[in-house]
Amino acid sequence: MKRTLMLIIALSLPSLAALAQDANALLKSVDENLMPESYEATRRLINEEPDGGKKEFTFFTVKKGKDKIAMLYIAPASERGRATLRLGENMWLYIPNVNKPIRITSLQSIGIKAIVH
Repeated sequence: MKRTLMLIIALSLPSLAALAQDANALLKSVDENLMPESYEATRRLINEEPDGGKKEFTFFTVKKGKDKIAMLYIAPASERGRATLRLGENMWLYIPNVNKPIRITSLQSIGIKAIVH
């Protein structure tokens, strides 16, 4: 009985390895479809505030390669025209009423509303 069980296990190992390779290939394909190297997209973001309020943003994003991303705010009207640009580790914020790009850090990009408003 033990010998039969070992034989079954030994014969199953190659098919288990093939299943693992198929699963890895599937995950890689899903990742490539969800985050392609280059794309253009219009996105909507709903920000839920700690006080329960919600603010909705719409922006157009262009990504080229791994480290070039531009984002232009379309809505709400108070944000329209605002843009961010990332080239590698360098980031800039453009605010229409300031009329020139401001270099920012990635940490500042998270809290930029507090800095600018």
